[in-house]
Amino acid sequence: MSKMEDILNDNALHTVPDAQTVSGWRIAVIIIGVAIGLPMMLTGAKLAYEMSGLSAFGAFFVGGLMLAILGGFTGIVGARQKLSTYVIIQQTFGTSGAVIINMLLAFTIFAWFSITAAVFGSALAGALGEIIQLKVSGVLLTFIGVVLMVLTSIFGFKALDKLSLAAVPVLMVFLGYLAVAGLRADNAPISTDFDIVTIGFGEGVSMVVGSFIVGIVIFPDFCRYARNQSDGIIAALVSMGIGMPVVLTLSAIPSLMVGETDIIKLLFALGAGAPILFLLVFATWTTNASNLYSGSLALAATFSSVKKWKLTILGGGVGLVLAISGIANKLTDFLLLLGVMIPPIASIYIIDHLVFKRNTSKYQSDFVQKKLNIQALISWGLGSLFAFMTSAEVLIFTSFPSLDSIVVSSLCFYVFTRITLYRQAALA
Repeated sequence: MSKMEDILNDNALHTVPDAQTVSGWRIAVIIIGVAIGLPMMLTGAKLAYEMSGLSAFGAFFVGGLMLAILGGFTGIVGARQKLSTYVIIQQTFGTSGAVIINMLLAFTIFAWFSITAAVFGSALAGALGEIIQLKVSGVLLTFIGVVLMVLTSIFGFKALDKLSLAAVPVLMVFLGYLAVAGLRADNAPISTDFDIVTIGFGEGVSMVVGSFIVGIVIFPDFCRYARNQSDGIIAALVSMGIGMPVVLTLSAIPSLMVGETDIIKLLFALGAGAPILFLLVFATWTTNASNLYSGSLALAATFSSVKKWKLTILGGGVGLVLAISGIANKLTDFLLLLGVMIPPIASIYIIDHLVFKRNTSKYQSDFVQKKLNIQALISWGLGSLFAFMTSAEVLIFTSFPSLDSIVVSSLCFYVFTRITLYRQAALA
């Protein structure tokens, strides 16, 4: 295999060599780059406006801490195994069972990719028209944006690493600038309590966790490049425990000051010309390039005979069609519904790897022999069903549907696997 082929393959189906690993701080920068996107900024602005003053900031850091804890576990799995999320899922659910899980994840990731690309195109078109009176088709801008994202993702982790190292520091500076501009706005101070509070603290924390829960599940895609499991933990703590709450806070301050939740209108209200264009382009670029990267890894695990770079181009093309057709916008509610089905995936492979402590060599043996792990699939189904019921308020458990699905699926998988192992030992 040539050097170029090796780069394009990006260790999609194999362990990452030690020579290619990086520090947890480098991985954290990539994840922060994913967080600095329009969806996360919108979440910060919405929660700040619809929660009572400082309680929104509390929700950001509590939610970030919960994400950091969960991400620490998935980061350890990725750092230990040095494999993508989707190969790890194959090892836990079996090759046949993993097809269902990996295709669900691929669909979810590519759908969010298309939604973000569509929002990017229309928002950038509006910004160019407002700031420099340049009329450009939103469809054309969406196309250009997707091409940039494909060209980055096609070179895998190394390209994402370089893009994030260049863009994230500047993006953070611009977010800080907007926060300062918001503080200088002639409006009410941050500590003011709003008369009408439509989102409670618990719901706010749940929204923060839900906004990045898919990122927790696919965290091994990035942490497989960690030097060791400590770097996986560092990546989670720095990116989700610190970076993400800071991004949400900086996005929230202008919303509180100006009284606007639409992030684009908010930026215009602050008179931020160049920062608007920079944020739109680079924030979407870093976020969506990472989405395409993980989505193509999911497809590579399922369609192992097709080269990863071809699947990246295919995924980008499908995302582009969904974005410019307008179908993507109709998928949002459905994707939010699917949100309760995603967290159990992580909890099951965490228990499988960290509790039952199977090493890599045994995994390779199991991977060849096992086609379907019925215990894993049933546990996933029960956790998802329970979360659907708590989200519909048929049942009440932790008040966080995502956490409900994690707890129930973890307990089910642990019990089912222990029973199976006990029976196998009794028959031996």
